[in-house]
Amino acid sequence: MRKWGSTLIAVALAAVGAVSGLALAGPHPVELIRTWTGSVADDTLMPKETLVIDTAPKLQDLWERWQIPEARPRVDFARELLVAVATKASRLRLSAVLDDQGNLEVRGMATRDLRPGFRYVIALVSRAGVKTVQNRKLTDLPPESGKTGERRRLLYNCEGGKQLTVELAAKGDSLLLHQDGEPLRLPRVPAASGEKFYDGETTFWMKGNLAFLKKDSRRQLIPCVREEN
Repeated sequence: MRKWGSTLIAVALAAVGAVSGLALAGPHPVELIRTWTGSVADDTLMPKETLVIDTAPKLQDLWERWQIPEARPRVDFARELLVAVATKASRLRLSAVLDDQGNLEVRGMATRDLRPGFRYVIALVSRAGVKTVQNRKLTDLPPESGKTGERRRLLYNCEGGKQLTVELAAKGDSLLLHQDGEPLRLPRVPAASGEKFYDGETTFWMKGNLAFLKKDSRRQLIPCVREEN
């Protein structure tokens, strides 16, 4: 009887773990790398929907139209994009979630009071895994320098004096990892922050100029720093 009881408990725990795993596969919050907040007196400039800033000309136009006092940021639009929401209320918060289909849903939460002009929140987020924003397609990126064919080549210096080369696919759905032998293709997987690639054994995670490499045969993460072109 004790044996059957232990078996049933084990099965129940496994079922709970499976359900938890399915839950993790759903939409997940996206990190806001940086935010800008402020107000604009001319409410005719207030957008009626979420703004998606995925090219340099759009960024320049927004900064000039809203006369944002902070310096215009330098954004790598191959890897990042900005989103913005606005309201006539006095306070506004922005959050974003990414679903399994690659749609980034941007949410604005505002107070109920109304004031002259409008308030805005602009957020910088990773472009990793994002195919659409509010179900709207992103602007196609022009070819960039540093690509091999349709891939963008990045060089990293890693702990222990080793170097590795990464070729990121134009669509960002995979990369080729060159180190100690044949190139290794890693598909992109969902990540709450940065860009993560995993083939079931090897993990490569990168954010900004930093990256970490991990092989299942090794428990530790190997830190790497990207060389500037």
